[in-house]
Amino acid sequence: MTGYLLFLAVGAFIISALVNKFLLVFLDRRGMLDIPNERSSHVRPTPRGGGLGIIIGAVLCSTVYAIVTDDPKIFLLVFISLVIGMVGWVDDIKKGLSAGFRIGIQFICSVVVIWIFKPIDILPLPAPLHIHLHFFGIIISVIWLVGITNIFNFLDGIDGYAGVQGFIAGLMLAILAWGTPIGFIGLFASLSCAGFLLFNWHPAKIFMGDVGSSFLGFLFAALPFYLTDTGTSSLRTEMFFATAIAIWFFLLDGTFTIFRRLYKKEKIWQAHRSHLYQRLVITGMSHSEVVITVCFFYSVLFAVTIFFGIQPSANIIRWPVLIIGFILFFIYLAYTLMREKKVITAGKKNNL
Repeated sequence: MTGYLLFLAVGAFIISALVNKFLLVFLDRRGMLDIPNERSSHVRPTPRGGGLGIIIGAVLCSTVYAIVTDDPKIFLLVFISLVIGMVGWVDDIKKGLSAGFRIGIQFICSVVVIWIFKPIDILPLPAPLHIHLHFFGIIISVIWLVGITNIFNFLDGIDGYAGVQGFIAGLMLAILAWGTPIGFIGLFASLSCAGFLLFNWHPAKIFMGDVGSSFLGFLFAALPFYLTDTGTSSLRTEMFFATAIAIWFFLLDGTFTIFRRLYKKEKIWQAHRSHLYQRLVITGMSHSEVVITVCFFYSVLFAVTIFFGIQPSANIIRWPVLIIGFILFFIYLAYTLMREKKVITAGKKNNL
């Protein structure tokens, strides 16, 4: 890494940490506090909006990098992600933006990304599932961008969880796409999350808020669009797959919970505590224990992805990674169900 890139990477961490230190006081004085309710996983009012520090650190460093490399595509992706983040900031302040309005802005920003960079052309799955999408690529691209943005938002519910996910996702993309703009932006985002985690680890002094979760979700989802090469063996297709792996447990937890709630005829847009990480907290695990548990699964998946991803062809051998990814998620799911069963059994015994 050249000197200025190292400077920017460290700068992203320092800027995020300093901004969050300022926000601790500023948000408290402005009354921007997350007040606990029956669905909350915290017990005392806590400032909400620390994701602004992540944005400032990542956007400033990415912008400098875009200027130095004279690459407007980087600036466009980061700027569009910034728009999404600022809508989240307004919602953090007002708490009055409708879900329809926020999704509408996300849809418009997604269309802009697709229009500028081209939609997903190949389903980023192993052969023989890597089919050409043709017109459906536009629909899949919108679902990808809007879906990941909201899943990242849904999964920001306990101390340190979304921050650690942002750190891991950015770090994984930095390693898998090292030497490319995607890798460097991933690194800036990762270290910005690390600066935020100084104040968000349990017990959290500040929460990320929609400003941070929506920004990170959209940014990670949008990064693979930067690549313009197409085809079944393209780096672009590989990067979409790598991004899915980088947010794997967020992605599967969110998707599983949505379908589970639909099956139970629940309104998926209403607040709830049925994500796997929330259910683990309900069973008595601390926020830190849940985050560390998921980090363990991530470390295994990370090692598998790196092993199969560092190849002379720069392609990820996708079937083993995908299979092991699903196995790890089902172990995570089974572990959650086992703990829930123990709590229910213990409760019945206590009532006898």
